[in-house]
Amino acid sequence: MMAHLPLAFHEKPVHSFLVICFGMGTTFRSALTWDVPVTAVELVPGVPKMFSHFWTNAPSVLSNPGGHIIIDDGRRFLARGTDKFDIISIDPPQPLMTAGSSLLYSKEFYQNTQATFASRSIVQDTSQALTTIVLSTVTRSMKRSFRFVKSTRSLAVGGYHLSPRMNHFRNDGRAK
Repeated sequence: MMAHLPLAFHEKPVHSFLVICFGMGTTFRSALTWDVPVTAVELVPGVPKMFSHFWTNAPSVLSNPGGHIIIDDGRRFLARGTDKFDIISIDPPQPLMTAGSSLLYSKEFYQNTQATFASRSIVQDTSQALTTIVLSTVTRSMKRSFRFVKSTRSLAVGGYHLSPRMNHFRNDGRAK
């Protein structure tokens, strides 16, 4: 959903997709199925090396010329702002309360996403099983950086898919 939801909401065509935090590679892999260039930024070099342990088709996904994996801190990558992205999907680090993870939910982090925006960009952030206090804190950080935040309850993990953006959504979920 972290790839499919924002790709479905976005006005076509999407020219670039950024995944922050590679994780199991699910969002990276899913975004590539839309035939969109995908860049994934992962802090820990060993994480993408585990991709084949989760997906049998990992070698073919990794050989896709549209996919790029960068080992870097996601915050620093965004702060440099050298590339523009239509969609930025933040794969929540596990566990969420790991030291430093809160920096991915700060007002400053969300403001840095704007520096890399292409036209009509969407940020997709998934917050899993958050307490009411943590969810309100994350949402408040988003609202301080974006004019609109769309929240969709996640059926699978009990959390929320949060999609902040500068322009508002129509009733069908697309931007006006």
